[in-house]
Amino acid sequence: MMEVRRYLQYLSLSPLGAIQALVIGAIVGAFVQIVALALQRFALSPLFCGDTTVYCTNVPSISYVISLVILHFLGLIALVRAGVVRPLLVVLASVVTVWGIQTWLIDTSWLMAALYSALIVGLAYVYYTWINRMSQFPVALILTVVSVVIVRLLLARI
Repeated sequence: MMEVRRYLQYLSLSPLGAIQALVIGAIVGAFVQIVALALQRFALSPLFCGDTTVYCTNVPSISYVISLVILHFLGLIALVRAGVVRPLLVVLASVVTVWGIQTWLIDTSWLMAALYSALIVGLAYVYYTWINRMSQFPVALILTVVSVVIVRLLLARI
């Protein structure tokens, strides 16, 4: 029994730490949508949609992936500065969780898309921050992977 307790121990997560993760995730989520739209309109569409329209259909996806990578990297730096445990695992799990969200938000206005994305990414950051407070890395990794798989399976059914 004593051996099992060792694997179930966790580090405390202060309310301020949870709020910081939520705010960082919300800022990242909102700016992913805004930067993707800006990239699409001002950089990639003029570049790829000029003479030929072969590549023009992929511009929204390309702009979203570019903004996703850049802004979640900045989110990683912010989580490290905030002192979150295992910030890289939090960010990677959040990216895999929200991958493809732009297809749900394509018919909404840019403001609503930014708000929805802020809410979803913020909640993902908080959830994975909470899971990764386990003191044993293998336990935290397994819980994170299982959570990501469950969320992706649920999202695939919607």
